[in-house]
Amino acid sequence: MQTVLALDIGGTKIAGGIIDDTGQILLADKVPTPTIEGGPAILEQATTLLISLQSRFDGPRPSAIGISAGGQIDASGQIVGGTDMIADWVGFPLRKKVAEQFGLPTAVLNDGHAAALAESHFGAGRGRVSMLCVVIGTGLGGGLVVDGRSQHGANGLAGSVGQLRISRNGRSYLPLEDLVSGPGLVKLYGEQNPAVAAGTAVEVAQRAQAGDKHAREAIREMGTWLGLGLSHALHACDAECVVVGGSVAQIGDPLLDAARKSLGRYGYSAIAGTPILPAKLGVYAGLVGAAVEIRLRQIGDGNDR
Repeated sequence: MQTVLALDIGGTKIAGGIIDDTGQILLADKVPTPTIEGGPAILEQATTLLISLQSRFDGPRPSAIGISAGGQIDASGQIVGGTDMIADWVGFPLRKKVAEQFGLPTAVLNDGHAAALAESHFGAGRGRVSMLCVVIGTGLGGGLVVDGRSQHGANGLAGSVGQLRISRNGRSYLPLEDLVSGPGLVKLYGEQNPAVAAGTAVEVAQRAQAGDKHAREAIREMGTWLGLGLSHALHACDAECVVVGGSVAQIGDPLLDAARKSLGRYGYSAIAGTPILPAKLGVYAGLVGAAVEIRLRQIGDGNDR
């Protein structure tokens, strides 16, 4: 059995784990993300977490490190585009610093790309030649996997559907993630029922389950926009299936059924019936995907590029 260390750096927490070559998480833990302090503090927190995991694990010594993180990340693992959640993230040499600290091959990739890889190898997209994954949370991320490998793109944006432009009035356009995300759901609910404080996406989902017609309509509308956005993406990438994950996707069938209906309405006939599947790996997708990425790189060229 071979093992790798993995990190998933998010806006609120850093998850860490030791993962074997079958995608099993043998040991995992998490710590808060010091987002305000930025890169150096995040590196210190992540390093401490990895050292702790190593000290508690009595199996084979991990041979590499995979890191999933927010932001635009180039093919060499450098952070070239920021995320509003983390201060001074652009240009921070995360991959280099971690590799030097542990003396192990290290890869860094975007968290949406990591989630896509995980679902392709061990989740809902397993067995599919191509898969588009979308991750609905505070924003809208995603990734495209073909033949088991994440498609990076020229700028690290392949499969990132959040910035697709849509129009609500036929004149002005806005990013898809403005409506398909946690804040987007809150916004749609506020439009449906302006007399009631919208709260959070979780609260909107709870109200829908309790029978609130405005909450149900907001979820249906968000699913409709998701389906429209997927029709644009699938016309370009023609993936065999779509896997939908992230915290907001836990809403389940009310959201996904609306997306399926919308894709059937707006999609060209050849892609209108593309399966839209719920993700299987949940909060661990980033960790597993980071582990898959470093293992693929080792297999592919013997180093971490």
